[in-house]
Amino acid sequence: MAERSDEKEGAATTHRVFVAIPLSAELQEHAHTLRKAHSNLPIRWLEPKDLHITLIPPWHASDGDVASAIEKLSAIQRSGIAPFRIEFVSVEFGPNPRRPRLLWASGEAPEALARLRRTAYHLLGAITDGKRFRLHSTLARFRQEGFAAFPSKTLRERVAWMMTVERVSLLESHLLPQGASYTEIASFPLPSGTSGRGTE
Repeated sequence: MAERSDEKEGAATTHRVFVAIPLSAELQEHAHTLRKAHSNLPIRWLEPKDLHITLIPPWHASDGDVASAIEKLSAIQRSGIAPFRIEFVSVEFGPNPRRPRLLWASGEAPEALARLRRTAYHLLGAITDGKRFRLHSTLARFRQEGFAAFPSKTLRERVAWMMTVERVSLLESHLLPQGASYTEIASFPLPSGTSGRGTE
């Protein structure tokens, strides 16, 4: 069964939720090391615990919609998609290197990842945009207009960040003055994988 975090008293009835794969503890540590190496950049780094790979972008949902999404996504555990490996090979500015607004890690998406994404869309009754999915995870954000002040306009660092994808999560996005923060609402292990429990 999917595991759901305990709800807070007085929680809002509208939630900004999305489907994602949380990065492993090892990759979080790699990202933290990178952050220290590039501390001179005027960018807003995501906290290691918030790093993830987005499969389905955020949408607004009521409590009932969230419960329905959890029920539908629980079928991932019966999808036949076993845990699989992914690898990030580069850290660079994106998504448009000429007018960037992110620092992200990227790589080639294996077929298992593309299939998992299509499955999540199908279970929720949503339609994909049809574009080829590229493996990526946002590490930091910045204002596009501030890029001109960067000490360096190019950054393309080769990495070999690998992890095994064992679960998918339904996350809630909290927009705060210092940037977005995320809470795991529910976790859906892949067949023969392990699941984690969301925290408040």
